[in-house]
Amino acid sequence: MLRVWRASGQELAAIRAEEFIHANAVKQHLQELHGFPMCLQQLVHDSKILADDDNMDAGMDLQLVLLTISGHDQEFTDAAIEQLANASRKNQVDAVRCLLEAGIGDYIDCWDYGGKTALMHASEHGHSEVARLLVEAGADKDCWNNEGRTALMYASVSGHLDVARLMMPPRHPHSNVARLLVEAGAEKDGSNLDDKTALKYASVSSHLDVARLLVEAGADTDCWDRSGKTALMHASERGHLEVARLLVEAGAEKDGSSYDGWTALMYASASGHLDVARLLLGAGAAKDAPDGRAWTALRVASRYGHSHVARLLVEAGANKDRRDKGGKTALMQASEHGHSDVARLLVEAGADKDGSSYDGWTALMYASASGHLGVARLLLGAGAAKDPSERWGYTALTLASRSGHFQVARLLVEAGADTDCGDRGGKTALMHASECGHLEVARVLLEAGANKDFEDLAGKTALLRASESGHLDIVSLLLTGRCIPAPSIQAVAPMAPPLWEQAPRNRNKIPPPVLLESDMVAYIERVLRESGERGASQRQTKALVERTLRRWVFSNGWTLELLAPLFSSRRPAR
Repeated sequence: MLRVWRASGQELAAIRAEEFIHANAVKQHLQELHGFPMCLQQLVHDSKILADDDNMDAGMDLQLVLLTISGHDQEFTDAAIEQLANASRKNQVDAVRCLLEAGIGDYIDCWDYGGKTALMHASEHGHSEVARLLVEAGADKDCWNNEGRTALMYASVSGHLDVARLMMPPRHPHSNVARLLVEAGAEKDGSNLDDKTALKYASVSSHLDVARLLVEAGADTDCWDRSGKTALMHASERGHLEVARLLVEAGAEKDGSSYDGWTALMYASASGHLDVARLLLGAGAAKDAPDGRAWTALRVASRYGHSHVARLLVEAGANKDRRDKGGKTALMQASEHGHSDVARLLVEAGADKDGSSYDGWTALMYASASGHLGVARLLLGAGAAKDPSERWGYTALTLASRSGHFQVARLLVEAGADTDCGDRGGKTALMHASECGHLEVARVLLEAGANKDFEDLAGKTALLRASESGHLDIVSLLLTGRCIPAPSIQAVAPMAPPLWEQAPRNRNKIPPPVLLESDMVAYIERVLRESGERGASQRQTKALVERTLRRWVFSNGWTLELLAPLFSSRRPAR
């Protein structure tokens, strides 16, 4: 049996030697048994100091000597500092007390390798007895770590309390530590590198007990952090109702704004926290306070689709048609982002359906451009105008066609939208769909009777737009009313090798009908290629190609498949 004694004659341990082969294992056992920090332990046998790797034998009597901090090298001191931090983090009260008795007090505010002091560790983990020992030993309550946090901040931010615990008396361990620090005179409004105070950390973490303690101790409820947010803004953004109530009742500024111009109500609205929004409105918060972009709480709620908050704001009298700096209203925001519940609420509340932004866009245009079928149907059903145009002459149908939203396009066509309305460049919805390669939209427009022979101001038709962009499926749809399957397109691609030497030299003459079909394809291919090289006008190119198509394809009965190589790629760049 291996026995360990104090110098006073007190037996500390009687253990089996075979279970503790080296002296280091004995030290670890004594630390677990009595809390003696390993760095302070010195084992002596027959007046010889044992090294950590010395072997243990049965029948040995060991004497334990506890060292003091002073008189040792820096390596020993660093080990003691790290041991104090570990003991504080793990709530090892005896080990902390032993280290303090050994003289660690001169280094009590030193950081460990993680950049925290022992008091910060105890505060972060809610170990109130350890914290009390450290404070009584002179630990600096307002010492900052490398992130600018103090022990009080760690006590404030740690331990997220659930709702049940929020309703309990302040007995949570972190509350005890915070109370200890406040009573000991810790700086209540000290801030870290982000200008966050203990109260802000408590508000962010919904630590009601700590927040109440700090408020009662006189903490500043309205100081800003680096982003310009107050504690009330943080609580509102995260939906911490009881913390927000505490701050409001303590007189926190309800309408103060962050550096972005957002108020607490705007943060609550953006995050969809109905109860917090109701609390703020009931306390008299401004409903229509704008930020730097003239966004209001209603616009924010509409942007993020929080219909319940939007309803609360509307019922509270918020301005439904207020415009931001881009001229957008809440209804336009809801329409652009597809929030049909919010859009319905606003329409039913009398919001202007046909109002336009400063670019001339209406709510229906935003819904159409983004492909939100439900919102578009709602607006049309409410009587929204179908054909107003924005500054470039785009209508809702044009925007849906450009973006490829064929279901919205069909809805607009069925509602009577003008299929042949041109923009400022004379381009119709069919031209846009053809140029962008939106086959289903083109089909919807053609079935609705869109004129495929209209020319824009550049003299181009939908057919030429599709041809230039290489959309063979739309070319075939425009020419024949049907779309060539992809396999047949690939199969006929080798049918028309370039026959430059056989092509007519006069580009303005239609080749005689005696030429072979392959000659005709090569001729059109060459017209497009050389037109790009010599900068020919689009009108000249269009005239040549379309006259050739009409005369050679329709008059002679040749098949569209023959022209596949012509449209299988874009016209060569100039």
